[in-house]
Amino acid sequence: MNYVIDIDVVSQLVEDEDRATDERLLAVAERLFAANGIDAVSVRSITIEAEANIASVHYHFGTKVDLVRALVERRVNEVNTDRLLRLRTLDRQSSISAHDIATVWIEPLARLAMDPARRAYLGFIVALHNAGPAMQAIANDVFRPHFPRLDSALERALPAVDPPLRRFRFALAVQMSMRALADLPHVGAPWRSERRPIDDRSLVDAIVDAFTGLLEGGSYSRQMERSTPAAATRRRRAAAD
Repeated sequence: MNYVIDIDVVSQLVEDEDRATDERLLAVAERLFAANGIDAVSVRSITIEAEANIASVHYHFGTKVDLVRALVERRVNEVNTDRLLRLRTLDRQSSISAHDIATVWIEPLARLAMDPARRAYLGFIVALHNAGPAMQAIANDVFRPHFPRLDSALERALPAVDPPLRRFRFALAVQMSMRALADLPHVGAPWRSERRPIDDRSLVDAIVDAFTGLLEGGSYSRQMERSTPAAATRRRRAAAD
């Protein structure tokens, strides 16, 4: 009996199998990195959990660093596209607030945070920022493109705040929000300890408010603002006018 091998069919089957292996490795790596940290998870442990040959990671991704980069890029387009659209909307507004900035940062991440199947990505990003400089640089390379526009928007929203203080608040708010979004069940503990129901959407709204509060600062921050050279220059200009 003669058999005719359809090369296109075979190629498609191989491609589908490769794609399935890619996704399985990424899903397992994302979950393990989020739970244990980047340095604590070996390539071997990922392949064992994914029921794949250890050589498959090197075949599909290269090194562990390449695997980490692939994970960062796995969902970043969705986040960056959403954030860019929101930034363009702010560009068209005559005035913007700290709450607008908080919304631009958090809402693109909220879709992941409120989806249990994708929430591990945020935990992975948190773990990435806790890893060494080489790993942190991967995340910075991917998320950096929007920082100049965010910084410009921050200046519009908080023009009276000295730039270093403004950026300090933003960096602090980013760290807080990422950790909170990565672990919404834990964030809801204060409500649940009093047997009060709280849903993920309400928790995200609370994180937006907390982000806004950090950007706006308190009495000590306002005292710092008044004491900076930039603030003194603004006061002299205002008096001259």
